[in-house]
Amino acid sequence: MNYKIGNNNIDRVEKQLNKSSIFDSSKNNALFLMPFTSNSILLYHILKQKGVTVSGFCDNNGALSSKIFERTPVYIPDEAFRRDSNAAVILTEIFLYDANEEQLRNLGFYHIAKMVELSFNDNLEEYIPNLHEFSLKFPDFLPSISALVKKITALKSWGLLIDEIKEDYLAPYIYKERDIVNVASDYDSINFLVCVNASSHFCSDIFFKCINSLAGQKHYRFTLALVFISENKKDIEHEMSKSVLSASIRIMVKKPVDNLEMIDFVREQVDCHEKYDLLITIGANDLFTRDTLASMAKTASVNPSAFIFTANEDRVYHEEYISPYYKKDYQDLQLLDTRQLLRNLICVRSDFNGNIFDLHPEDVYIIEEVLYHYRVLDDIVCDNAIKPIAYYLPQFHTIPENDKWWGTGFTEWINVKRGIPMFEGHYQPHVPGELGYYDLIKDKDVQKKQMDLAVKYGIYGFCYYYYWFNGKRLLEKPLDNILNNPELDMPFCICWANENWTRRWDGMENEILIGQSHDEESSSKFIFDILPILKDPRYIRINGKPLLLIYRTDIFTNFHKTLLVWKKICAKYGIIDLHISIVLNPLNYNINQYHCESLTEFPPHRNYGNNLIEKVTGIHVGFKGVVRDYRDYIRRAMNRRISRKLRFRTIMLSFDNTARRLNNAVIYHGSTPEEYKKLLISLVDFTSKQPVEERLIFINAWNEWAEGNHLEPDVMFGDAYLKATREAIVINC
Repeated sequence: MNYKIGNNNIDRVEKQLNKSSIFDSSKNNALFLMPFTSNSILLYHILKQKGVTVSGFCDNNGALSSKIFERTPVYIPDEAFRRDSNAAVILTEIFLYDANEEQLRNLGFYHIAKMVELSFNDNLEEYIPNLHEFSLKFPDFLPSISALVKKITALKSWGLLIDEIKEDYLAPYIYKERDIVNVASDYDSINFLVCVNASSHFCSDIFFKCINSLAGQKHYRFTLALVFISENKKDIEHEMSKSVLSASIRIMVKKPVDNLEMIDFVREQVDCHEKYDLLITIGANDLFTRDTLASMAKTASVNPSAFIFTANEDRVYHEEYISPYYKKDYQDLQLLDTRQLLRNLICVRSDFNGNIFDLHPEDVYIIEEVLYHYRVLDDIVCDNAIKPIAYYLPQFHTIPENDKWWGTGFTEWINVKRGIPMFEGHYQPHVPGELGYYDLIKDKDVQKKQMDLAVKYGIYGFCYYYYWFNGKRLLEKPLDNILNNPELDMPFCICWANENWTRRWDGMENEILIGQSHDEESSSKFIFDILPILKDPRYIRINGKPLLLIYRTDIFTNFHKTLLVWKKICAKYGIIDLHISIVLNPLNYNINQYHCESLTEFPPHRNYGNNLIEKVTGIHVGFKGVVRDYRDYIRRAMNRRISRKLRFRTIMLSFDNTARRLNNAVIYHGSTPEEYKKLLISLVDFTSKQPVEERLIFINAWNEWAEGNHLEPDVMFGDAYLKATREAIVINC
């Protein structure tokens, strides 16, 4: 048999834990990999290196049944189930995910994880026995595998490994309509009273789309009730006259109401509403999915004790479906009240006589499908209380150390100017716009100009990288300027970029220019050093606690003990407590076990996109880097699910370190202000469900010019990314 690893480029590293498959690492259940392919074999060796026992492979090819691979048998799925019905199965082939999962669930398997798809440029057979050497051999081309191997060796159980994969890797969110087939006659008999809320922000063209989504519900009788402001009556009647929807129409007049209030209003005003089985709402700007009423009818039939229910939603923006809202997660974690949970889609049994507002969140039955598309409109502005914070790089002035390491007069602009296109359509070099090639020290007013520009477009504050090496500060002057000048009054915080400076700009253990120390003595010196910064009245606080970001935790001797020391010192010197947030880079393992107040994302770390290297043309001779799909990154990033640990979402405008790495660059291709805005809308929607004090979104970055990642205007896009930021932050989420 041939066990060679495929020789394509890395297309993706997709790993998503099925939401109901929380593995119990305290039990010694069997673990199977499915199907028996090169991907499963590679994963088998990764797990074997960690000491995790794989009980067998599963495959639907009966000819493989009872075959042995390195003392590990291959079973057909029902044989595996008979051996251990409580086993875990990890699926490894993306194109078989849905079919394999459905088959396994029908057999009775409960623990199913969609783990990983890997394909490589080189034959890995010789590297599989020792993946450490493999990851060292391909440090640029395979950063995700290198990080995965390090994680596996740091974790104590395969249960924790699954948790890590759940946090790290996401499937893209892509909504697809389903056709309704073979609807049971039991469900056909259910009659709906559908209430369309046209009481505010009415638009006739959009309303027509809403009505068409109702007309697409082919299997049910329902009566249509319209609630709207009186001046829209003729418009509504005109649009209804063009619709193929056949339903009784009741037109009512009332001041604007939300959907929950509308249900009570209809129950009070519609005669004999009890003759309908279910009352259901839709906003006049929004859309039902094709199977909304089918799913609601089935739920009402098989769950007679459920008297009010809802379903998952997403957002429709410029006719594209974005930003899924998985309501069950919030219900399970008890993070939202009933009104927030029901949001837009509400279905109530007509014989329910209670007060909806008296219900507890656990009283709501949630259908775990996306059945509702909530429309996001550019012309509706809301106060979402979001505070956007942009990462700020201070390396735009000379320092003696950089002169020594990189040449006299070095600043980040030296790198920026050497960027060249690596393929057709590649945006390089990045040329600054209105602020020009500034010097943060020589140009005395440039920091004020940056702040004025940021505030104009809705940026709340800057997060300055803080470079501190056991008492030695570097690039500190821009922040010192702020501390010494109260007129620079924009809120700020710091991120301790606490890794080595190296000649490869990656903080790893190659040629170190200046190193870090993280013992107890050094860590205490650090917190004493920043006490004046934390006490500044402009410093960003969360619930009264100064926010301190830490980039690397894996290199502390004892990070938990360090936190306790820091907080004790702060309390002694007048700072009651700290809000410590850990940056989610690939080297911070086992994040759910951190003793910190929050986690902060840092894309492109722990975010992925399909590799486009085989799709781009005119590749530069000698290019050995990676070209990823920015649009695919967007679809994955918006699919992040809520977790119990507070997590600050972060968006990157783009990422392209060609200016630093040239032929070894990592490039996210396809970023535009419109694509960026779609993801930011999704993050605003996600963050707006958090308590007001915790509604922070980080932006990577304000001025990472050598990484092609900057809000500051450039010649190509001008201030378009800034405008997109301002518009997304206040949009109607």
